[in-house]
Amino acid sequence: MSRLDPIVAFVLLVGCLPAFAKDPATFVLARDGAPQASIVIAADATRPAEFAAHELRDHVQKITGAALPIVTDETDVKGPRILVGESATVRSLGLRASDFAEQEYLIRFLPDTLILMGSDAAKDAKADPEAANRPEWVQGKFGGALRFDGKSAVLNIPECAFSDDAGTMEAWVWLPAATQDCAGTILRLDGANPWSYHILQREPKSLKIAYQLYDGKKGSRVTSKDLPEGWHHILAMHSVKDGKVELFIDGVSHGTAAYSRTTCAGMALNVGGISLRQSGRTTVSNPFAGVIDEVRISTVVRKPEGSLDGPPAPDADTALLMHLDEGRGAPRDAAGHSTLVDPPGLFEAQGTLYAVYDFLERFCDVRWYAPTEIGMVCPATPTLEVRGTEVRRAPAMRTRWIVPTRMAMPTANDPIPGKDVVLWRLRMRMGGEPFVANHSFYGYYDRFLKTHPDWFAQGYSGKGRPPQMCYTNPQFIAQVVQDARDYFDGKPAQPGAVAMGDYFGLVPMDTSHWCRCDRCQAQMDRSQESNPQFNNGRASNYVWGFVNKVAVEVRKTHPDKRLTALAYSTYAYYPTNIEIEPNVAVELCLHTRNWWVPSMEANDRKVLNDWVGKEGARRPIYLWLYYCFPAHRGAKSGYNVFPGFFARTVLAQMKLYREAGARGIFMEHSCEVGLSYLLDLPDMYLTFRLADDATLDGAKLLDEFFARYYGAAAGPMRKLYEEIEETYCNPASYPDEIRTSPAHHHQTEELAWKCLGTKERMARLGELMAEARTAAKADVEKQRVALFEKGIWDYMVEGRKRYESRTGARTAPLPRARVPRMAAKAGGDLGKIDWAAAANIGAWKTIMGDPTDRKVETRVIHDGEYLYVRLEERLDASKLVAAPDIWTGDDWEMVFALQRGKPYRQFGVSPSGATFAQSRDEVAQDWDSGAKAVSDISGKNRWTVMIAFPLGKLASRPIASGDTVYANFYRAGPNVTNLLAWSPNFAASFHELSRLGELVIE
Repeated sequence: MSRLDPIVAFVLLVGCLPAFAKDPATFVLARDGAPQASIVIAADATRPAEFAAHELRDHVQKITGAALPIVTDETDVKGPRILVGESATVRSLGLRASDFAEQEYLIRFLPDTLILMGSDAAKDAKADPEAANRPEWVQGKFGGALRFDGKSAVLNIPECAFSDDAGTMEAWVWLPAATQDCAGTILRLDGANPWSYHILQREPKSLKIAYQLYDGKKGSRVTSKDLPEGWHHILAMHSVKDGKVELFIDGVSHGTAAYSRTTCAGMALNVGGISLRQSGRTTVSNPFAGVIDEVRISTVVRKPEGSLDGPPAPDADTALLMHLDEGRGAPRDAAGHSTLVDPPGLFEAQGTLYAVYDFLERFCDVRWYAPTEIGMVCPATPTLEVRGTEVRRAPAMRTRWIVPTRMAMPTANDPIPGKDVVLWRLRMRMGGEPFVANHSFYGYYDRFLKTHPDWFAQGYSGKGRPPQMCYTNPQFIAQVVQDARDYFDGKPAQPGAVAMGDYFGLVPMDTSHWCRCDRCQAQMDRSQESNPQFNNGRASNYVWGFVNKVAVEVRKTHPDKRLTALAYSTYAYYPTNIEIEPNVAVELCLHTRNWWVPSMEANDRKVLNDWVGKEGARRPIYLWLYYCFPAHRGAKSGYNVFPGFFARTVLAQMKLYREAGARGIFMEHSCEVGLSYLLDLPDMYLTFRLADDATLDGAKLLDEFFARYYGAAAGPMRKLYEEIEETYCNPASYPDEIRTSPAHHHQTEELAWKCLGTKERMARLGELMAEARTAAKADVEKQRVALFEKGIWDYMVEGRKRYESRTGARTAPLPRARVPRMAAKAGGDLGKIDWAAAANIGAWKTIMGDPTDRKVETRVIHDGEYLYVRLEERLDASKLVAAPDIWTGDDWEMVFALQRGKPYRQFGVSPSGATFAQSRDEVAQDWDSGAKAVSDISGKNRWTVMIAFPLGKLASRPIASGDTVYANFYRAGPNVTNLLAWSPNFAASFHELSRLGELVIE
């Protein structure tokens, strides 16, 4: 599409021409910077329609400078009108939202009238599921206020420019004398990566107010004395510089506490409770009972003086100010930073909003390539005329969404404000049909492990919780059936369950450590034992057999509902001995960004073709796409990845999915692991445009992206992108052993910078980067090129530099240590070991070979019967995380083998002393290690673990004096970028065996 001259009137002829249409109609929105039409919504407009009207007004104003008035259909409108959503006026024209299919919408041109409407959430207050969540407008401390009922009322502000460095939260609150059983949230922000929060709340069963904070590792709080019933001014301040928080009530300090920086910037503000919207419904936890008025969020520390005598006034340091005097509709931000019209949830029916977004793309030439204003491309013209013919359609795929996580751009250290992320997701039409499939039974540990241990995987020794359920246990199956029926009957899903809309999940835990009882093991496909692909069929008959048993029973009572399951990992292949029940929806997990490995492309195609070929159109099939690679591996291992650009592969894959009849997609992405959205641009954009409209020409979309986003710099920027893309996607860029391997592979630092980002290639790419920098002319072009340079190019240069700096570590000899023999046998009694006589096996490093300043020590000794190991790190033991499954918290892990390769054995210990032992690539996967482990965190300034391993069970044959055991020791924690190793393996996995060190048993 050609670029438009901003001086001339903008006329774009696009549309779908119905058979009855003649000449396209023309509609004028603005002329010479003045509005020419009014936006009309119903007096009781749906949330999607109200939000759509504001989006339309804001975009037209950005294009033309003209602010179209928004009025209700109770107003006598003169002149051209844009009817947004169902209203009495729309109904008089013979249109009703109820006549539209799910997600369907309409763009219709009539003389002096433009209709933008579709299938929306119910607008009748009695039928509106959100009506119960709206607080009541009442008289406040100063003017109006909102009353919260302590049950379901809540107000969610998408983003309020909160500052983690310093700031103030304040509000006037009318506190009733009647107490609440639960905590009542007054104001709350939650951050991410790591999770953190600021909470102002009423304490349960009291008249006290608390200010509670958590920075991701530790928390602090200040609690007031009991307060009398009535109005109170509450002010909570925080400051990194001062290292403290303080709570004031009615101008009097109620105490201070320590403060360290949180991650709440750019996040939503919850008022009156904690809201979670799913399937078009909002659930509220910790609801507040009382009245709230004059909410102000500031980016500086304020004292209460001056805030007690009247409503606050906005100033330069005000991030959000709500006087709450409106009396109806959405509150207004008196500071002018935010439009507080509550956006619809992703999975709320919002056909009218889809109509507005399609209109802006199709007829007004607007594009949203990335979150924030810098990612928006639109013409600039004082006159906006549109001409077209009717469009009536629904998105091609019914479900379209991504991992809902913090997003960043240009670098991982630049979080995108939450409001901008919400807007961009809506503009990309993410959401749609409420559908979810994910690991579903983690909640069963708290619910049933003590009372029904037989429901869990059998055959696992140690103190850790079992890794799976027993999926053949009849009582467990009956409980799952009951949980599903309860959910479909309208009861809340149990903790840990995965359910949305008409779908209930039946997905095992995220591990292939299956139950070892005879019933379960009999269903394993032993022919798949040697399959080297991550996605295989070893457990397909087992898992899908379980899914079938639940589905049969649920269909008897709820034939119109569906169970969901993943085709994933060892149960990715279509089962060989069962026919899956018709009420099961399947989501296929595909490594689409790893098709540079020929065997992984072939395996993904096999999974897709087998499921589609055997099911056809009989079963809803969804796709879980791993766009998170290679970012995931780099973030986990601590190296900068060579970008995985793959736009042309995306276009081919989306065509493949369309032909397969895929009903929806869910995407993991680079921001999920804390990296930049720019690693996914334009790949994610293309994916969602084609998921919405499969008739679009993907190649033209890609051409348009470079031309419109980079402008004068499009040429060199496209060459730069395409050379990175070709290098990453072409199997010829990789070693022969990968091109010919039957196994799955992921990018490593060695592949990234030895094979892909070579010194010569980086020099050539650097020339293109410089050329693009010079070519950019307009300010916005320069800004976008600069974003790429900072977020991608500088990241690549740093990755190459760090790789070169690690050359010495990669070529250094692998560690080798002698294990001395004790004079007397200890019989496995750890209390008898003289650790001073044990060998200190040497310094630790990061898993990528970098030096570490952490104080870690490993000592080993043996007595001919046992190998004794002591692992110790000096740290604040109170900060350790003891996860029930060991692996997701702090732990020590060990690997032992008779060679630098398979088979091998793995052992883990958590701070609580829980252990896990597993043999790998042996016929018997249960390693009866016989190990005795003790974890000691009592010293508080250190964590010490001591283990006695029987030498007769350490490997697949007994170990004796003179033998060499190949081993590695690892230290892991919840922060996956901070992994340590005795022998760095330069991989994202502790299962890389080529760099095992040597333990020589004396």
